[in-house]
This record gives sequence, C-alpha cells and structure tokens, in this order.
Amino acid sequence: MSNKTNLAAVLKKFPQIYQPIYGHPEYDNEISRLYQNKIQDIRKVYDALSRKLNRPLRIFEIGCGFGFTSLTLASWGAEVTAIDGDRAFSELWKILRGENPALKITFDWVRIEDYPLNKLNAGTFDLVVSFGVFNTLCGLHGLSKVKLVIGYLAQKIPACIFEMALRTKSASYCRSIIA
Repeated sequence: MSNKTNLAAVLKKFPQIYQPIYGHPEYDNEISRLYQNKIQDIRKVYDALSRKLNRPLRIFEIGCGFGFTSLTLASWGAEVTAIDGDRAFSELWKILRGENPALKITFDWVRIEDYPLNKLNAGTFDLVVSFGVFNTLCGLHGLSKVKLVIGYLAQKIPACIFEMALRTKSASYCRSIIA
C-alpha cells in the first residue's frame, strides 16, 4: 500500500480534519479551522526570537493534533518536541515523520497532565506553543490546575503562545486564566 493510500486510510478515522495536513495540500478543502493567520503570527514571533538568540529555536508544542504547526516550525529549522493526549494521531505522525526525515521533530502521545513538567529544566525550550488544549484541561481538571501548568511553563520557557477559548462551552472555565 502506498504512503498516500495509508494517509487517506488514517485520515478517514477522524471525524473531521481541523487543520492542514503538512505536505498534503490535496486535503486543504476539508479543513474545518483556519490556520494561515495563526502560522503567520507564529512566524513573526519565531523570527524575532530566533534573531535575538541567533539560532534556530527549540520548541515544545502541547496538543499538536495533526502535527501541522509542529512540522511547519521544524521546516523553519526549529527542533520540535510535540505532544498530544489523543493516541489516534500516532499513525498519522508516523506517516508524516517518514515523509519528512530531515526535520528535527519528535512526536509523543502523552497527556499534558501526565507530562513530567517538573522535570523540565529552564533552557530546554525557547518557545512553547499550544492551541485549544488549556480550555479542555479547564473542563477536565479545573482552572486552578491549568493556572499551575501555565505558570510552570512560563517559569521554565521564556516565550509562550497560547490560544484560549473566550466564548465557548468550556470557556467559562478559562476566562480568568490570562490576567
């Protein structure tokens, strides 16, 4: 079975394709969320921080999903560690990783609440990126737990890009996270 056939079979397992599939524009018409502006905004932060440090960045993505953001960051020269709590993405990551062997990226299936944050040393990563995970964690574990996680990340990683829901079902848990 070809890689494209494998990819198509894996993608059929998902109820929706909510972000682009890296290197596969043939799926762009199926995307349920817009990502172009998000990637442009991340690029501005990436470029500024990379210039300041005079090197490619080491990035930690929490809730990487289909891996588009992580793979895009790696294509810019970053070394990326990407995690997601949904094991369903594992097959997809294996395919995309195989298609992009030169990229410095590690995908791992682990829930953020199970990730050994207490073992993160300052200086391990330059930037943490996370979209939509913390509002879910608020619903599962409460606002105080999420504040602890975000506070810890902010102490260990100098730059953070977080996307938070403001007006959704789970947003009521998250309104006061950013103070």
